[in-house]
Amino acid sequence: ILGHYVYYHRDGSFIKTFKYSKSEGCAYLPLNITKLQRIALQLGEEIIDERSDGEPLKVPFVQNPTFEFRGHQAGPAQDLLNHVLQTKYGVLKADCGCGKTVTMTYVAGGLNRKTLIIVDMGSLVAQWQETFQMVWNKDVQIINKDTKMFSDVCIVTFQLLNMNPELTDTIRNMFGCLL
Repeated sequence: ILGHYVYYHRDGSFIKTFKYSKSEGCAYLPLNITKLQRIALQLGEEIIDERSDGEPLKVPFVQNPTFEFRGHQAGPAQDLLNHVLQTKYGVLKADCGCGKTVTMTYVAGGLNRKTLIIVDMGSLVAQWQETFQMVWNKDVQIINKDTKMFSDVCIVTFQLLNMNPELTDTIRNMFGCLL
């Protein structure tokens, strides 16, 4: 059984992770594959990394020549891209209005892989569509339960995937970047 663990610091910051607890009968595992492998070794288990590079892009990402970062975005965006290229994993935590969508869109394009964006209840669909168009001149396809063909950048809700496990199975190895 997997369990999620959150440790809150006195200053209000927190760490979300997963860890193993025999007494609780569950495993809390970190998201980073290196940490997962260490825990697997402790448990005498093998971690099989089933992440996929996804299917090839129909059209490579090419940055929109009119796009410019705001001053505070360029450095973190490049740092996050470098981190993700090295570790194949990354988390972006920033305050509201800091440009998380722009930064993640930049990173997705920098990876040059088919990208799946998962949102809650469609609340951010328009924001992601506008941002991919602004940064990469890429259209974002909205996935519904009847979608059969998938573009280079798609968006879906957690709810749709939860209610349609066959759709999840269909797209499981199709995308190499998940936001």
